[in-house]
Amino acid sequence: MEILGKALPADASPTLTDSCTSFLGFGPAVGVFEVSPVAAREAAGFKGRFADTPSWSQHESMVEFAEARSHEIAGINATLLDGKDCLREMTAGADEIMFGDTPGTYYASPDQQVVIVLLSGDLGKGAIFVQSP
Repeated sequence: MEILGKALPADASPTLTDSCTSFLGFGPAVGVFEVSPVAAREAAGFKGRFADTPSWSQHESMVEFAEARSHEIAGINATLLDGKDCLREMTAGADEIMFGDTPGTYYASPDQQVVIVLLSGDLGKGAIFVQSP
């Protein structure tokens, strides 16, 4: 929750609804969360902190996001792929989120160890991937 608090606007009020840690609790970790309606609208419209912070960007899919950001640092693919089994345990639409056309507002930490997505189609819902919690 601390990571979400630092990356999201102050009024986002994230609520973790489910989480999973792979590899005997040593990482990666994935969480599914919801944010306030105000933060969801800002993310969908790419306004406020989302537009003002270079770590946030909008993409038509997670694949597009990973391709765009992996040119900067290669670790983003590992962060996402290492967390896919956890996401599958928590979400029926995990493969669609990971590999389909899932527009959203995406965040990558400078070291690519944290990825956050706020889904455009499911306003207010998101997922966080942490390489090693």
